[in-house]
Amino acid sequence: MDVKKLATLSKLKIDKKEEEYFKKQFEKTLKIVEEFDRLDTSKTVPTYIVTGTENVMREDEIDTTKMLSQEEALSNAKSTHNGFFVVDAILDEK
Repeated sequence: MDVKKLATLSKLKIDKKEEEYFKKQFEKTLKIVEEFDRLDTSKTVPTYIVTGTENVMREDEIDTTKMLSQEEALSNAKSTHNGFFVVDAILDEK
């Protein structure tokens, strides 16, 4: 287990003592995960939702009462051009 590499990738600064501590902790964790690999799950039904929650689907309908016209949408805009909002650039050209 390359703890130093993981720390670097995680942008964490650890000293030699912490590196050794985390190495032991990672090894313990991996041993526990290996135990799961040895379990016989051949008769276990896969589950991904245990709360009974279901997706609720509806038709995609347009509600014109909740729509603004282009003019209404742009009415409070600080700046517009050809029917669009104008905003300050956020990216530099290089």
